[in-house]
Amino acid sequence: MFRFAAFVLLVLFSAAARAEAIAYRPVANEGDLVWMAGRDTLVAFGKTAKGATRRWLSGRFACEAETFGAPDGSGRRCFLPEGAILGYQVLPAFQLEDADPEGPLVAACVPGLISTAVNCRGVRVGTFCNGQKESQAPVFMLAPGAELHDVVITKDAANGVWGLGSSVVDGVIWENTCEDAATMRGPGVMEIRNSSVSKCADKCFQHNGIAHPKTGEPSRMWIHDVTLRGAALSFYRSCGERCEERGGRELLMERVTVTGTIYRELAGVNNPDHATIREVRVRKYNAYKPPVCNEYDSRGLVLTGSHWNGTTCDVSHADVTSF
Repeated sequence: MFRFAAFVLLVLFSAAARAEAIAYRPVANEGDLVWMAGRDTLVAFGKTAKGATRRWLSGRFACEAETFGAPDGSGRRCFLPEGAILGYQVLPAFQLEDADPEGPLVAACVPGLISTAVNCRGVRVGTFCNGQKESQAPVFMLAPGAELHDVVITKDAANGVWGLGSSVVDGVIWENTCEDAATMRGPGVMEIRNSSVSKCADKCFQHNGIAHPKTGEPSRMWIHDVTLRGAALSFYRSCGERCEERGGRELLMERVTVTGTIYRELAGVNNPDHATIREVRVRKYNAYKPPVCNEYDSRGLVLTGSHWNGTTCDVSHADVTSF
């Protein structure tokens, strides 16, 4: 009997040690509602993940003491283990008074493919980041004709939004971009508007699409009424040095405000792609920092540095102002 009890204690201790060793990320505040996609997950509840109360949960749950059998308190959060789930949603409870009590918090706004117009009602949606790996799946893939409205993509999400064709991204807040906030991957027009993006470790908006193979229709990104907060290497990048297909990409950037810091360029454009830039406001901007539009050759090397009034970069000094 003693040996059996000792064995049970050893198993429990080992399981607790493994749980402590897993990297947990905060996803919700006390009082929020959470929905997780995928299997049962060991969720942590406390002021920090270390030493927090844990419980196996799935689907929807309230981030509160009663859910976890924890004592009353305040200022606690819910933590999810990295890589354990396919995605999650978070909303304050008061925003769901009229919602179906089962399933996702906003049913149409789960990570994955979107093929219609979806209003996410301000829900926070995320996955987990794995550094700058280009192969990471996006939180949302927009089929041609799809629209994504009013959503917060959380700070630890991997790739944000992929546009597979003509699509609309409206009222999106990227809390902290892991890989790319949005990527255009097809022909047509991907319109990004009335949104804000923060802390892009690499570039914010990536343009990999090419012209339609049959019609010759270009791949276009139209970015307008968007604010960059925090720091970024590049706000926009046309394909990049690894791009096998060149040409057929067009950018129209209008009414963009930069309140943070850009280290490389506002727009990096591969020759013979084309960018038109109008009405940009940059905090503490001068004529050279940050570069507004850099032209790149086929090897991904800067051809002329900051480029003005050219075939690749259609932008004048009057189009960029400081504040």
